[in-house]
Amino acid sequence: YSGVALELVASVLIVRALGADQYGVYVVAYVVPRTVVSLGSLGIGPAIVYFFNRDRLPVSSVFLTMGALGLALGGLYYAIWMLVGETLESAYFRGGVPREYLAVSMLLAPVMIVQKYVRHLVRATYRIKTYAIVIFVFSGAVRLLLVVVILYLFGLGLAGLIWVPVITAATVIGALISVIRKDIVRGFKERHFFLRPRQLGGLLSFGLQNHLGGTIQRGHDQVPVLIMTSVLEPTA
Repeated sequence: YSGVALELVASVLIVRALGADQYGVYVVAYVVPRTVVSLGSLGIGPAIVYFFNRDRLPVSSVFLTMGALGLALGGLYYAIWMLVGETLESAYFRGGVPREYLAVSMLLAPVMIVQKYVRHLVRATYRIKTYAIVIFVFSGAVRLLLVVVILYLFGLGLAGLIWVPVITAATVIGALISVIRKDIVRGFKERHFFLRPRQLGGLLSFGLQNHLGGTIQRGHDQVPVLIMTSVLEPTA
């Protein structure tokens, strides 16, 4: 419950500082990247847990391969956004969310995809208690700290708060890596770097086969917001 309490306090501070209109901009700015993460992670997270334990894969190989894949996918999605962002902004957001905020929020896509892969790798090593502390308590504490610093120390308002999810997710990646750092270093010393093509192919195939149902389940909370965002008029 500590993580929930931290998230609640941070959310209350954000709402009170921004007001209804600006808080709406803050939420809507992250609808697209969160949906991209849900649809674009290719179901690889659960596949990591399954294949890691079935095939006794080295932590270092999974970490390096999945980290590179996550960055590549996230970079691809961000590049696509840079190409179509202006059109999407005018047609979908209709000026309700400044483009510079959308450019920041879309950084969440590569960061969250990498975090998702590393998160499942930590789960696969059965460090469940540490995993829960990082994902729920540490994440909530980082978010709350950032909100307090941005709002009350620097007074940056929405322009600063728009960075909070991205920085929080990146910090959590660092914390997760620290949990498995010894395994990663040991694997590198044993020259376990990238997964073999056959191993990666099996992992991708398994993930994609189970991706559709999981995507629908995980993305159900974003779909109504996407629909409402497209039909509501932006506030002047």
